[in-house]
Formats: sequence, C-alpha cells, structure tokens
Amino acid sequence: MNEETAARRVGHWRYAVLFLPYGLASGFVVVTLAYVLAQSHVPTVAIGGLVALQLLPQTWKFLYAPVIDCVWTYRRWYVASAIVTGLFIAASGFLPMTLASLPVLSLLILLASIASSGCGTATSGLLAHAVPDEEKGRASGWSQAGNIGGQGMGGGLALWLAQHAGGMPVAATVTGGICVACTLALISLKEPSHDHRAPSLQATAKNVVFDLWGLVRSRLGLLAIVLVLLPIATGAASNLFAAIASDWRATADTVALVTGFAGGIASAVGSLLIGYAADRFDRKATYLVAGASAALCAIAMAILPHTPIVFVALTLLYAVTNGFMYAIFYAVSLEAIGKGAAATKSQLMSCGANLPIALATFVEGAVQTRSGSVAMLWADAGLTLGGIAIFILFALVVRRVWKQSEPLAIPA
Repeated sequence: MNEETAARRVGHWRYAVLFLPYGLASGFVVVTLAYVLAQSHVPTVAIGGLVALQLLPQTWKFLYAPVIDCVWTYRRWYVASAIVTGLFIAASGFLPMTLASLPVLSLLILLASIASSGCGTATSGLLAHAVPDEEKGRASGWSQAGNIGGQGMGGGLALWLAQHAGGMPVAATVTGGICVACTLALISLKEPSHDHRAPSLQATAKNVVFDLWGLVRSRLGLLAIVLVLLPIATGAASNLFAAIASDWRATADTVALVTGFAGGIASAVGSLLIGYAADRFDRKATYLVAGASAALCAIAMAILPHTPIVFVALTLLYAVTNGFMYAIFYAVSLEAIGKGAAATKSQLMSCGANLPIALATFVEGAVQTRSGSVAMLWADAGLTLGGIAIFILFALVVRRVWKQSEPLAIPA
C-alpha cells in the first residue's frame, strides 16, 4: 500500500485531531486568558501583547523545523511536543491572573507555544507526504478545523471551567490533558519515507536547504510566500473579541459560547467548506475572497449597534470567515511545498503567515486602547483590504515579467 492509498484509508479527519494541541495552545490564551485577565483589569494593550507573544514563536519556527526533517520521526516528534505543550499549559493555570504575574505567565505561554509548534510541524510533514495533491484542499479543511476549531472550542471549554468548575487550575489541567490525548490519533498513520535524508546528517541538512531554496525561487512559491506575508487572512480581530466583549454588554457565558464552543464549530464548518472549494477553484484567488469576507464582517460589526445579539451574530460570522482563511492558507501552502523536506517548507510558509497575524493583533490592540473598539474593527478591515490590493498589483507585475518556464533570476 502506498502513502496516498494509506491516507485515504485512515481518513483526513485524523489531521483535525492532530492539529488540536496547536489550536488549544492558542485558544487558551486568546479566549480564556484574555477574558480572565480583562476581568482582572489588565490593560487591553497588555493582553494584546500576551497574544502576540504566544504567536511570536510561530514566526521563526522554521529555524528549528529542519531538525524535525533531519532526525527522528514525525510521529515521535509529535508525541514529545504534545506532552510538553500540555505540561506548560497546565502549569500556567496555577498562577494568579494579575498584571504582576504577567512576566512568569508570559514565559510559560511562550514555552507552550514553542512546543505546540512541534505538533503542527510534525503533522504538516505527515500530511504533505501522505495526501495526494487533488485532495490537499479537503485535508487542509480538516486540519484547520482542528486548529482553529480547537482554538475556539478548547478556549471556550477552558473559560467555562474557569468560571464554573474549579477555576483556572482545573481549566488549564483539562486543556493540557487534551493535548496529550491527541497522540492517540497517530494510530494507523504510518511514518512516510524520507527521501531527502542521506547517510550523514550534514548531507541531509544540505538536501533540506536545497529543497527550501527550490520553493523560494519558484514562481508558485514566490507568489504563495508574498500572499501569506500580507495582512489578508489574519483574523486578528478575533484574537481580541474576548477582551472587548464588554463594549457589546456580552456576559462571560456569551463570550465562552461565541468565541468558544459555537465559534469553534463555526470556524470548523468554514474550514471544511473552503477546503472542498480549494480543490475546485484557484487557491490563491480563493484566499483573496476569504480575506475580503472577513473585512466586510469587521465593517458590519463596526457600524451596527453594539448589542449582545449583534456581538453574537457577527462574531460567529467572523468565525466562519476565520475558518475560511486558515484552511485556504494551508491549502495554498501545501500546493507550493510539495513533498521532500515538507516540515521545513511548511513552517517557512506558516512563519510568514503568523508574522502579519502577530503584528496586526498588536496594532489592533493598541488602536483599541487608544481609540476604542470601533476604530479597532476599521483597522482590521483596512489592513485586510490593503493587503489584497497590494497582492493583486504584485501578481500582475510577476505575470508580466516572469516567463512561465523559467525560475526567478537571482542577481549576482
């Protein structure tokens, strides 16, 4: 049985489970900690900084991703990463949720984020090798349903536990335990062949570098990298919805529902829908449409009355568009990277995508602190639409100067 046949047999849903720790680590910060810290009167700009710190390792994880491509196995890396992620998340719940505890809390969140990136890196390697090109949109939808769905549903579960069932220690311990339990999804998933590996570590590392360079210098790779570097599919406003919920008079239970359980389901549905579309239409064009849909949602939220029902309706709609954006990003990435040193190449793309998310989240948090929530939403839409315009212009230039059969000419 070849790798692609094995992938069809085990089903793409397993990638959703394997991506859960990556999503849970983010959701615990974005939903649970953001709300609890806000209720403790920690400034929004500080909360935005914590969210940005959680995202920071996702902007340079490609520096250590080659280790996963060079030694050990994707499966073993996943198990180790999931266990460490769970331990650091659990530990963070035993700290006081105050501004004074923010330095230690930030360190634990940073370490959990680094560990969770190992889960995403190993899963990306497994998926890129096993799933055929014509099904990578659907597989992307499933994987990101686990990622962003886990962010919403896991964060919402942790917030509910923090409010109603034992406080932050219980919430953090349960979240960490789920991360460890996700290793069970590795059953029936075989380790792919690693054709880029050579007898010596030095030769293997050289092959990884050449494979990475091949991605960067290709036309498809260049367009994909520029696309994800622009603030088009950030969904940054969702990272601060829990912190600004009081402006819409939303209660803790409402926040837990729409940014948590229901928001996670909405995002998962959006991921699955756009994943199937990504196997039928041009993936880069679909990426732009997904970003535009989120911008329109942010504008509607800015101009409509600030009531609990508006908050519920539009945060759920924004969650659907967030699902669109995560899944189509991953589909674009998988289309560009192929196989080979897939873990390293996928993390280069992921780092590129997380950089604008981190920057947009920090900028929007600062805008909210200075000018209010409406200004923050307009900033979210403006960044997205500006990014779309820049990419369209860039793509037109590339089409004009690039011969389809030739790689990018690198200046001497």
